[in-house]
Parts: sequence; C-alpha cells; structure tokens
Amino acid sequence: MPLNPFESLSALKPPRETAPLSKGDIRREAGLGDSPPFEFPPEDDERLKNYLREAISAKKSGDLKSAIASLKAYKQDFLETKARILKAEASPELSAIIEHEQQKLREFFGRDIAVPPLPEGITVEQIKAWEAQHLKLHYLPLIDMSKEDIEGWIKPDFKYLTESDLPKDAMLLPGSWLLVDERPKPKYESGNQQYDNDTDFLGPVLEELRQKGLIQSFKHPGSRFYISPQELENPAVIEAIARAYNLKPEQITLPRMIEFNVLGNIHHPEWGESNCSEWFSDQYKAGLERLYGGRSDYGGLAYVYSLDPDDRNDFIGFRALGRFS
Repeated sequence: MPLNPFESLSALKPPRETAPLSKGDIRREAGLGDSPPFEFPPEDDERLKNYLREAISAKKSGDLKSAIASLKAYKQDFLETKARILKAEASPELSAIIEHEQQKLREFFGRDIAVPPLPEGITVEQIKAWEAQHLKLHYLPLIDMSKEDIEGWIKPDFKYLTESDLPKDAMLLPGSWLLVDERPKPKYESGNQQYDNDTDFLGPVLEELRQKGLIQSFKHPGSRFYISPQELENPAVIEAIARAYNLKPEQITLPRMIEFNVLGNIHHPEWGESNCSEWFSDQYKAGLERLYGGRSDYGGLAYVYSLDPDDRNDFIGFRALGRFS
C-alpha cells in the first residue's frame, strides 16, 4: 500500500536547505506512493509544491488539521492536473494549439516560453465552435513587459499619457489562456464601418441591448461602435456578451492595453493598420478615464490615449476577451 499521509504525517520532513523538493518527495508526501514520475509544466509544478510547503509549515507549528487539509488539496490538484495534461496529449488537435503558441512566443520573445496545458474542460468540439465565430485560444505568459527589450516589438507609446497615472500592472501580461476575437479592426467610414462576420455573432446581441436601452441607440443598431466603456462594464451587457462566447460573465472583459499590444504584435499586426481605435479595460487616473488605442494614423499598435468612461465615439469599437485563470 502506498503511504497515506492523511492518516499519518510521519513522512512530512522540513524542506532541504540546499535543494528544491523533488518530484519523488512530492508524490510520496501526497499519498501517491512511488508511482512513475510525471513531468508537469513549471507553473503547475510550482503550484503543486506549494501545497507541500504549506503542509510542512503547518506541521512544524503543530497545526495538523491544516497540514492534512493541504495534502488533501494537493492530491486532488495533482490528479486533476495530470488527467488534464494526459487528455491534451491524447488529442493531436489540442496538442497542436499548445505547440503553435510555443512557436509564436519563441519567435516574439527570442527564447523558449513555457506554455501550460489548455484549461480544464475545453474540448475539440468547443474549439471548433469558437473558431466558427472567429474566436481563437492564445496564451500570454506572466511577464512584465516593462522589463523586456525585444527586437521588432512595436511598444506602447505613452507620449499622450502620464505614465504615473497608469495602473501599476499596466505592462504585466496575465500568465493565462485567453479566448481572442480575431476579427480585423475595420477602417473608419463615418461610423458606417462594421466588424467582419458579426451579423451572426455580436451584432444581434448589441441590437437587442440597444432595444432594451442598455446601450445608447445608434444608426447601426448592431454596431460595435458608439458604445462607452461604462456601458460595456454593465453586468447585464457583460452577461449578454458572455452568452455569445459560451463563457461565464466573470470570464468576459475588454483586453488590457498590453494584452492588445502583445497579441497584435505576435498574432495580429493588422490590428494596427486601420484608422479606428478600440477600448481597453485599463483604468487611467485612478478610474477617472479609460484607455483606448490602436489607431493607424497615430502609431497603430503603439498608440494609446484616454477618454472619460461615459464617452462614446463612432471611431472607437471594442473586442471582448475570454479569460481562463
């Protein structure tokens, strides 16, 4: 029988001072015995090790109840994460997505970037349904872009802003999978421009929201233009957009400025090639204003500016982003 630390914590030992906990240590402490080694991505590996560190700390302080709770949580997370990874490895379609992201990130950053398994519950069928609506999964690593010096990167240009008024994490990438609307940003046509292939996606959603008075009326009821950030932050509006994405409302936001910029640099340089802008979710001046950008005649992917949250214009559109923590 494998060691069961939920009944006996005798196996818990203080962490070694000079070496990290080994995968063998972790498996034994989790009650998984000497099962065959299994390689986890670095982010998962570190998260799993933290359970064991918490259990060791709790045992040293005499809190056996918390130690056992940490080990139980570890075992559940270990098995669920392993199952998710094995499922992805068994599907060529899912593996291809991960490999594609690794390649694109390597090309942009000039170094290998670890890409974790796809979020739990995502299936090939779901991905195909998203792709039919021009939605695609992309991964952005947890990297502070303010510390990066990347050849060829079109960086955000803050010449129209006061950098001290930006959020402290304005340049921090999320370290998560994102569901990205891949539609090109249309060229300005006096407010008559529309996003491609939107008549069976967000067009009907926005038309209904305008009929209900949740979004200001406009000459084109299904248009993504002439909508304010304040309206896009309305929970009822978010819920309606989430249904179109087949996601939970808490997963839907606008992209942050740095997310739009890096996604554009890596996957969609065309986002900076039209003379319309898009809203970002970043708050500016402690929430008094919101950021927007991307307009080609002011710098394209580098362009960032701000307006009041209740402002709406026929040259500023939006794309929603699905988030997987």
